[in-house]
Amino acid sequence: MINKDFFKQDLGNLMDQWFEFRDEKFEQLSKEDRKHLLKLDDKINYILSAVPKTEYSKVFNILDELGDKYLEFCSYYNQKYYMSGFYDGINILILALSGGVKNEIR
Repeated sequence: MINKDFFKQDLGNLMDQWFEFRDEKFEQLSKEDRKHLLKLDDKINYILSAVPKTEYSKVFNILDELGDKYLEFCSYYNQKYYMSGFYDGINILILALSGGVKNEIR
């Protein structure tokens, strides 16, 4: 029988560590990765160049907060779906090793 508490706690901790490791590995961008960069700072600077000086600080703060929230959103969903895929892979492995008996780990 599968110990579901293991999968909810210990495997969750393992996934957090793995995600941190993968995050560090992703910092090394390939040529292909560089083609898909958002270049968010360039876009923010372009927008700010069209803003009157009297509104610059206000618009800068709004765009800065929007950029932070966007990156937080991307990070959250990347981690969520990365972990879901990992759990699905573990479930498939369990199914294969158990002869097809369905063992839910979520």
